[in-house]
Amino acid sequence: MKKLFGILALSALAAAMAVAAHTQPSLAEVQQETTCEAYVYPDSAPAQSEPVEIRARLSADIGEVTQVEVDDESGLAIGKIETTEADSIVVSVDTSKAIAGGWTLHFRGDQGVCTAQWIVEGDSASGR
Repeated sequence: MKKLFGILALSALAAAMAVAAHTQPSLAEVQQETTCEAYVYPDSAPAQSEPVEIRARLSADIGEVTQVEVDDESGLAIGKIETTEADSIVVSVDTSKAIAGGWTLHFRGDQGVCTAQWIVEGDSASGR
């Protein structure tokens, strides 16, 4: 009797795991759904006193972009963020204190995040 109960319990557990496996997305599916790239133009600029306008198109709909973030150590300061009629995003970036090198921009919307690499041109000895 104990053996039969053990077999039934294992069968029930296996069935429950099979159902759970079919209803939960795999890690690869979750990563694919949340992967979003921003394509930016220009893709680089030198450190300069005048702000640079970057135009971005996103590979996925992440809702209204309300923030653009970058590492503090970059020296970049994000200014005004606008969405145009052509569904592109225009971001004003102050590069006057920027450190030369490649930096990741994070476009944050109310439904996700898209990232882009952006380069501050300059002497590689002073960059990252």
